[in-house]
Amino acid sequence: SLFIFLLMPQPMMNRRTFLLSAGAGGLGIAGLRYWPDQGIWNPCDTTPMPDELLHHELVQTAWADIDPARVWDCHVHLIGMGDSDSGIWLNPDMQTLAHPIQFSQLKFYLNAACVEDSENVDQAYVERLLSLRKDYPSGSRLMLLAFDYHYNEKGERLVELSPFHTPNEYAWHMARKYPQDFEWIASIHPYREDCVEALEWSAQRGARAVKWLPPAMGMDPSSSLCDRFYDAMVRLKIPLLTHAGDEHAVDGEGAQLLGNPLLLRRALDRGVRVVVAHCAS
Repeated sequence: SLFIFLLMPQPMMNRRTFLLSAGAGGLGIAGLRYWPDQGIWNPCDTTPMPDELLHHELVQTAWADIDPARVWDCHVHLIGMGDSDSGIWLNPDMQTLAHPIQFSQLKFYLNAACVEDSENVDQAYVERLLSLRKDYPSGSRLMLLAFDYHYNEKGERLVELSPFHTPNEYAWHMARKYPQDFEWIASIHPYREDCVEALEWSAQRGARAVKWLPPAMGMDPSSSLCDRFYDAMVRLKIPLLTHAGDEHAVDGEGAQLLGNPLLLRRALDRGVRVVVAHCAS
């Protein structure tokens, strides 16, 4: 992704100046003046991983004594443009220059996934994941993330505050279609009236966890509104995978406090297993 790329080794002055410029003015003209030496767009090489890399001593040493079947990448977003029967929905703000930050984010993500020029983005994105997975040792898996809408405390869906939506049904369908490559993780907002029923549906179909992004989805993990959902997670032995820290990958402004990892104490106190992603940010 863009954020990983910017942390790659670069001449310090160029990288630092670019980051400061992009942070101060979005991805505007100021940022273009100091472009990283290696470029910012993904070249999207579609050739297989060269044997000299796959069998490099460093790679072989890293995999030594590790069972590939126990290696599951648990942070693989399942995205697209909704140009199939996937049910994927994108906020219109991400598709117009009237909202330059969200528009730029979408462009970067599509380019990073090498699907920007595809006629069917949904299909091309899955095919790209499958091609990348082939370079991993046999037995490893990618865990596809669904992504729920933003809800308020009344349990009302607020699409205008939702960055995108990837249905649980679609993530489950892809994992069922490619069982040697994918597992899946559900995404269920705890304020939904049907949250427990949705969790039971997902658990019955092999969901390995529940994905939350509190600033973007609008849930307070310390709210008593989450209790019945937490209790169901414990009963069904479903862990919670949630983001913490500041959120900038999608629109979470105005709700950054919901990313405070201390808010997750309520889930822990009720017995939920919790994975807290990048909480040090």
